[in-house]
Order: sequence, then structure tokens, then C-alpha cells
Amino acid sequence: MASTPNLTTLAIAWRFAKKEFASRYRASLLGLGWYIVTPLVMVAVYTLVFFFIFQPKSAGAPRAAGPLEFAVELWAGLALFLAFSDLCVRASRVIHEQANLVRKVVFPLSSLVLSTWMMMVLMLGIYLGLLVVLTLIAGITFSITWVAIIPVLMIFFLNALGFAFVLAAIGAYLRDLGHLMPAALGMLMFLTPVFYQVNQAPAAFQALLKFNPLTWPIETLRTALIHQSPPALAESLTYALMSLAILALGFLFFQRVRRGFADLL
Repeated sequence: MASTPNLTTLAIAWRFAKKEFASRYRASLLGLGWYIVTPLVMVAVYTLVFFFIFQPKSAGAPRAAGPLEFAVELWAGLALFLAFSDLCVRASRVIHEQANLVRKVVFPLSSLVLSTWMMMVLMLGIYLGLLVVLTLIAGITFSITWVAIIPVLMIFFLNALGFAFVLAAIGAYLRDLGHLMPAALGMLMFLTPVFYQVNQAPAAFQALLKFNPLTWPIETLRTALIHQSPPALAESLTYALMSLAILALGFLFFQRVRRGFADLL
């Protein structure tokens, strides 16, 4: 029988997330510092390639004034995409990786999915902190529109959690999903406005980008943080309703098929 996660389930999920977050770079020289070094290196390399070598031209908006502003725009998209990608990969494998827990009748299986989601929230918190630092270094001053980032992230988190439940359920029955996911996400990166703005794409492709669940949060984050304009109310409400629907359907789907997980392991 389906039931919503309770405090015990959330506590278990938080314990798993903290353990994963702390152990990912354990015994390495930089330790948790890798959560900062890795994105900094990525931003530097992508800025070198896409700003100085490819030198993209914007069809509908002026190009970033300099490499620092370009790095901010790039990282605003890349931060959300990397966090979402990590969530998708881990969610698609979590049932098989925790097979000993899945076989326990009394164990709340939804906590495994919630732990992958909480891990994403922790990672994204670091990434966004770095984004704010880069924004200030680039000379972009604080604006009241930055407050709009909070509801944007809350809506994005709901959407991401819904996808996590769906991928965990499918991944339990289709083990190949965990192997397919990295390749699929590699293609999705270029179908997401990470290295470009939506209005730089051809008109037909812009319509396709509207169906990408990452397009709205990335574009809205850039708009509020860099261009300092509030999110469009109609689009925000539409995405919020869509995210709630994805979360509800994803959770119900997970609860519906979870009874067969133990038989697969």
C-alpha cells in the first residue's frame, strides 16, 4: 500500500546521504575540497574552449562581456546539469547497489531514492555557493531578484525527485539502464542550454528545448542572477505544476512496482 515518506524514512535517507557525501573523496589528498576543485577546473576548461576558441555569437542577446561573465553563465547551467546527472546515474543503480537492504521486508525503500536526492541537494548547494562567488568576482552586484532563486530551486528539487523515483523503479527491473544513463546524459548535455542560451538556437530547436525539464530552471537562474530580472510568472506556475505532477506520478509508480524488487535481486 502506498504511503508518503515519514520522519523515520527521511532520517534514514539523510544518514545515507551524509555517509555518501563524506565518503566520496575519503582518503584523497584534498578530501571534500574536490567538490570545489573539480567544478573550477571544468569551468576553466569549458570557458577556454567555448569563449576563446569557438567564440559563440548570440542571435538574440549580446554575448557575455568577458570570460568571467561567460564563466558565470556557463556555470549557472552546468551546476544544475551536473547535479541532476549525478542524481540520475545514482538513482538508476541504487536498488541493485543496496540489494541487501531491499531484501529486508521492513526497510523503507523510498529512503534509498531520497538519499540520492539529498546527495544532489548537498552537491548543488556547494555548486551554487561557487556560482555566487564567481558572480561577485565578475562584478555582478547583488540584486533583490536573487531571492527568486529560492523558489526556482524548490521547484527544480521537486522535479528532480520525481525523476529519481521513476529511474530507480525502472533501473530495478532494467539493469542496463544504469549503463545507458551516462551515455544518454552525455547527449542530453548538448540538448540542454548549458553552453548556450535558448534564444541562440534555431527557432525549431527552441520549441524542442521547451520540453527539456532543465531548460526552465537554468534559464531562470541565469535571468535572476546575472540579468537581474524576475522569473516570468506564467512559465513559473506551469513548471511548478508540471514538477508536482512528475513527483506525484513518479512516487506512485515507484510504490506500485516496488513489491517486485526483492524478487529481482
